Amino acid sequence: MGFHQPLHASDLAQRDQLLAKFALKLGLAVAFVALLPYLFAIGIVPDGARYLGTPFNTDDHMVYAAWMRQAQEGRFFFDNRFTLDSQPGMTVHLYFWLLGLISKITGIVEATTMSRAGFSFAFVLLAWQLLKRTPLNVFTCKLALVFTCFSGGLGFLVWHNYGRVLVRPLTQPFGVLFGHHLPIDVWQPEAFVFPSMLTNGLFMVSLCLILVVVLAVIDARESWKPVLWGAPAFGILMNVHSYDVLLIGLVLVGFLAACLYQKLFTGIWLLRVLAITAGILPAAFWFIRILSQDAVFQARAATPTYTAGFPTIIGGLAPALVLIGIAMWNHPEKAKNARVAVAVWFGSLLALGLIAYGTKDAYSLNWVSWVAAFSSAIAVCVLASRKDLIWNLLIAWCAVGIAAPYIPTLFQRKLAAGIAIPFAILAAVGLAELMRRFERNQRNMVAGIFVVLMCSTSMLWFRREFELIRDNVSTTTVQPAAIAKDANAIVKILIDDPNPRKVVLAVPGVPNPGPGIDRFGYPLIPDLNPILSGLGGAYTYAGHWSETPQYAEKRNRTLRELFAASSDPAARRALVDELQADYIVTINPESYPGSPYADLSELGEIAFTGNQFLVIRVR
Repeated sequence: MGFHQPLHASDLAQRDQLLAKFALKLGLAVAFVALLPYLFAIGIVPDGARYLGTPFNTDDHMVYAAWMRQAQEGRFFFDNRFTLDSQPGMTVHLYFWLLGLISKITGIVEATTMSRAGFSFAFVLLAWQLLKRTPLNVFTCKLALVFTCFSGGLGFLVWHNYGRVLVRPLTQPFGVLFGHHLPIDVWQPEAFVFPSMLTNGLFMVSLCLILVVVLAVIDARESWKPVLWGAPAFGILMNVHSYDVLLIGLVLVGFLAACLYQKLFTGIWLLRVLAITAGILPAAFWFIRILSQDAVFQARAATPTYTAGFPTIIGGLAPALVLIGIAMWNHPEKAKNARVAVAVWFGSLLALGLIAYGTKDAYSLNWVSWVAAFSSAIAVCVLASRKDLIWNLLIAWCAVGIAAPYIPTLFQRKLAAGIAIPFAILAAVGLAELMRRFERNQRNMVAGIFVVLMCSTSMLWFRREFELIRDNVSTTTVQPAAIAKDANAIVKILIDDPNPRKVVLAVPGVPNPGPGIDRFGYPLIPDLNPILSGLGGAYTYAGHWSETPQYAEKRNRTLRELFAASSDPAARRALVDELQADYIVTINPESYPGSPYADLSELGEIAFTGNQFLVIRVR
C-alpha cells in the first residue's frame, strides 16, 4: 500500500465507525463557527441597519446578491447590474438562482449565510469520504481532517487586516522572505478551507463539488455507477466556478501519469473518467456562447487576476510543505525514486521561486517556462507515485496545484482553489511518519505544536471578521460591514419602484483611515454603488471594479462631471440624460459642511433625506 501501517479489514471497520462520529461532530462544529460572525453582527447592528453578510470583499458578494435578486424577480437568465452597457442577459448560475428562490423566504443575506454553513458541514463529510478510501489509522485521519479544515501557512507572522503588501513595521524583517507581500493564507480565501467557510458560500460549494468529482474519478475504476453522480457534479462545477474545471483537468493529467507508471491504469477506467468529464459539456457550450455574444461578459472575463509572487504561495503552505517532504521521503519500500522525487520537487520549487519572486501585475511565467514547470510537476507525480490511488491523487494535486496558478492566462490566480486540501492531508501523513517512534505523550505534544503552527492563521481570519464587524467596515475600506438606516431606506425605495430597469448614479466611496497603520473605520462616504445593484436590483454606471467595463474611467467621470462642486451644471444634466438615470444618490450637505461636492437638487425632486445621503428622483 502507499501509506505506512495499512490496517486490516476489521481494523478499518472499527476506524470507520470512530471516524464517522468524529467527522459528524467536526462538521457541526465548523458549521456553527462559520455562523458566529453573523450572529455577532445581528446582535450589535442598530435598529434600521442591515448586516451585509460578510465584511470580506463585500463588493464581490453584492455581485452574488444581484443574481439572487434577479432570481427573486423570476429570472433564470441573468444580466450584469453593475454597468449600463448593452447586454443580452444570458448568464446562468444555478447556485445563485436556487439561493435566490430560497431568499424570497429568508432574505438574501440569510440564504447565503445558511448555505455557507451547510456546505461547510458537507465539506467535512466529503473530506472524510476521501480519507475513508485510505488505510490510514484513526490518529492520522483525525489529524488530516483538522488540518484540512483549519490549516494555513506562515501568514500569522505578518498578519494584516487590509491589503496585500507588508506595511506594518514589525513585518518588515520578513520582507525578503515573502517578497514584501503577504502570504496567500492572509488574503486568498478560496485556496484554504476555513477562510472559505467564514467568507464565501460559493467557494464552499465549489470545494464540495471538487471533492465529489475526485471521489467519482477514484471510484470509477471499479464501476460505472460513480459516473451517474460524478458527471452532473462536474457539470454544475463548470457552471458555478468554471476555473476549477481546468484545475481538476491539470491535476488529472498528473494523476494519470502516476497511475500509468504504477501500472494501475485500465482502459475502461479512462473511459469512465472521460464520461464524467463529459458532464461539463452543456455548461461549457453555454459559456462559450455567452463569451461570443456578450461584450460585457467578455470584458469581465478579461479582467486580469494575476497570481502573486511565488514566495507568497510558499509562505501560505510552508509548514505543510515540509511535512509532505517527510511523507514522500519515507516510502514504505524505501524506494530510491521517492528520494529523487523530493529532490526534483524542491529543486523545481526553488527555481520557480527565483523566476517568480516578485509580485506584479503581469505573468510571472511565459508559456515556455510554464510548460517546463508543469513538466517538472508531472515528473514528481511519477517519481513519488505508489501502488495507491489516493496517494497518487494527492501528490498530483500538490505538485500540479502549485504549477497551475502560473499558467499564463488572465484568471490564473483562480487556479489555486482548494490547494490547501491535498497539502493538509499529506501533511498529516508526514507528521504521523515523523512521530512513529514517539511515545504517546510525546506524540500528542508534537501534534499539538504543529496544530497550533498550522492553524494560527485561521484563528486570525476568525478574529478579523469580528474586528471588521465591530468597526463596521469591509476589507474594501469603502463599504461598511452593515449599511446604516439611510442606505437601507434607499434600498427599499429601489425595491418598491415598479420600474423593471432603474438606473442609479451614486457618489463613489471615500475610505476612513484610522489611527496607525493597517487600520480603517466606517467609510467617510460609503460606496453604495455595488450595494444598490446587489440588494436593490438597480443598474449602476460604475458599480464594481471587475464587473464594470472601464470601471476606473467611469468612476472618475461621475466624480468629475456630476458630483464635484467644480462641475458644470450643463455637463451634469448632459451626463444624467446620456445615462438615462432615474435616481441620484449624493451626500447630504448638512452632514458634510465645506465638502467639495455639488448641490444636485436642480436635477430633480428630493425623494429621501437621510443623515448621510440624499436621493434625488431625476426629472
